[in-house]
Amino acid sequence: MDDFDSIKNIFFEECHELLSELERSLEIIESGDFTDEIVNAAFRSVHSVKGGAGSFGMPDLVRFAHVFETALDLLRSKTLHIDSGVIKIFLRATDVLSDSLQAEREGAAHPFERQNQSIKELISLGCDNSLSADKFLNRDDNLRELDGEEKSLSLFSPVSIELSDIDNASGEELDIAFEIFEDSEGNSSPNGADKSEKSRKKNLNNEINEGESENAPTIIKVSPQNNNVTIRVDLERIDKLVDLVGELVIGQATLRERYEKNHWGRAEPVSIENALSDIDQLTRNIQDAVMAVRAQPLRTVFQRMQRVVREAAHATGKSIQLVMDGEDTEIDRSLIERLTDPLTHMLRNAVDHGVESTEDRLKNGKSADGVIRLSAIQKSGRIIITVADDGAGINRERVKSIAIKKGIINSQANLSENEIDNLIFFPGFSTSSTVSDLSGRGVGMDVVKKAILDVGGRVTIFSEKGVGSTFLLSLPLTLAVIEGMAITSCEQTLILPVSCIVETMLFNYKDVFVMGDGVSALSIRGVFMPLLDISVVLGFSTGENFQDREVILVVEDDDGNRVALLADGIDGQMQVVSKNVEKNFRATRGISAATILGNGNVALVLDAASIIHMGSENVCRLPYPSGLAGIERRSPEWAT
Repeated sequence: MDDFDSIKNIFFEECHELLSELERSLEIIESGDFTDEIVNAAFRSVHSVKGGAGSFGMPDLVRFAHVFETALDLLRSKTLHIDSGVIKIFLRATDVLSDSLQAEREGAAHPFERQNQSIKELISLGCDNSLSADKFLNRDDNLRELDGEEKSLSLFSPVSIELSDIDNASGEELDIAFEIFEDSEGNSSPNGADKSEKSRKKNLNNEINEGESENAPTIIKVSPQNNNVTIRVDLERIDKLVDLVGELVIGQATLRERYEKNHWGRAEPVSIENALSDIDQLTRNIQDAVMAVRAQPLRTVFQRMQRVVREAAHATGKSIQLVMDGEDTEIDRSLIERLTDPLTHMLRNAVDHGVESTEDRLKNGKSADGVIRLSAIQKSGRIIITVADDGAGINRERVKSIAIKKGIINSQANLSENEIDNLIFFPGFSTSSTVSDLSGRGVGMDVVKKAILDVGGRVTIFSEKGVGSTFLLSLPLTLAVIEGMAITSCEQTLILPVSCIVETMLFNYKDVFVMGDGVSALSIRGVFMPLLDISVVLGFSTGENFQDREVILVVEDDDGNRVALLADGIDGQMQVVSKNVEKNFRATRGISAATILGNGNVALVLDAASIIHMGSENVCRLPYPSGLAGIERRSPEWAT
């Protein structure tokens, strides 16, 4: 990639941020609680895109952005009355501008039909007569095949301005307006330079159209190349990383010096141990700093969802408001890229299947406008993303009926509400009777679940008929490194994420209670919770001699469910590099990843939520030896 391409990529990255800022500004303007600075920010966003596009020879972008900023200028001058219709026109123009930028980046064709329609809408807002639709609509397709430099020359009139005019300019911002004009003989020019240019362009067009030149260059569409992925990082984070690397170099030199002294018998063992401890801490700090550099706020992917909901609502004829919270929550950049598709499917599903039509909502005593909430929080070392709607909720009778009809379950299946809800994740499952742009093919929610599972996440559904549905996505903060507790069970070393451990304690089998169906429970300070032997859950043993286990680890999942895990011992806390198990072996319940320990052995990383769920499936019954003193066979109140 040469310097020009690098600069161009920076331009596209900046445009992405400018469009995000534009969309935020328009949403604030729509709320009615805005200042002049918000309007100016919206105008500046489009103006900056236009200026950059002109510099890189992108006349189609300049043409559209010029009309867009002129319409926004009506807001600045307070000559345009703001209502929902006006904001929708501006939001549609934002979408068109975004797609045009993407087309320019990929070397693809611009959405000219949508551009033209949006231009007509913008001009209809009351722009002055200098902006006529005929002047800006895309007409000359042949001219568009020319290289970018010639296109920019043909579409801009020369700029003539005196320095005295600049001195007399008022305001903080000086706009140099390039008036785009049609290539016609009637256009006058302040000098004769553009006449020869027009004549040359006209002759070139004739050659292209009539095929008079046998040596005319062939226009070749070049497929876009993969651009390097870039991220913006706060300078403070980079400075911290540089400082830590400097400290590591010092620590390395110290360790080397003490090693050499030890070699000659002049170093105390404790000094080497201290040096190793310092380097260990530095390594952790550097690791945290690198993770912070990779961390990006969810704002970028959340803001894309505004458009998803807007377009889906328009397609279904529904009025829906998207409320977002937690956009500043940070997550690993690699996870952000993989969240776009599942969130898109979930929000389109909420619009199409969740939120009712306006008529049905009014009939049921709800507000005419549906509400979808998209939020994110960091909890227990994970990111919890919530997609909730105030719609009709999951129609479980219909879901079960469709599942039976498709052969997913048999008609005699006795499923819980949660099991019925999870049927929507089966491949090919759809409650739509017709195929549309939004749904009907059964390739939506199964994509969501697979994408979330692929990154070590999980999906939980809560739904109430007539109230709405909530989907919880639980994701790791990073795919690379986790803080874990090394435990042993049947001579196997396992890693349990520290984020899910509530407490640890020594095991006393006298605190065990047995319920009527043989499932065990543990009393901890008078509070009962299910007792699971990790070796039984994972199939290492059948639970014999469980009374010889030494430690209890109380673990908790994202929903607050707690269980007590039995293990043989705890080896200590450590940071481990997690590796995907499914890619190298196969998906295994209860296991989220694997890692390589310092001794070279492989250890499995446990998935607490999956283990808790497995424990509820009857695998936690322990074979209690007859006559074992202290175990009381009774049921705690919570289990009756």
